[in-house]
Amino acid sequence: MSSSRLTQLREEVEEWIETGEPEERSRELLMKLIEELEQVHARNDALRRAALKTVSKDNRMSTKLRDALYE
Repeated sequence: MSSSRLTQLREEVEEWIETGEPEERSRELLMKLIEELEQVHARNDALRRAALKTVSKDNRMSTKLRDALYE
């Protein structure tokens, strides 16, 4: 999931919350879930960059795996 998609989801949830539709507990849960998803996405990006740095030093990784890391 791209960071632009995460931003879009966050904006949709914030708009939903502003309209007063979800109950208080649901609002809290939704915001916590989105924040956790953003943190996981950031960690995934960091791990991908670390893996790519390792690959550049040791160029024995398969092309398929390298392409998957760039996605």
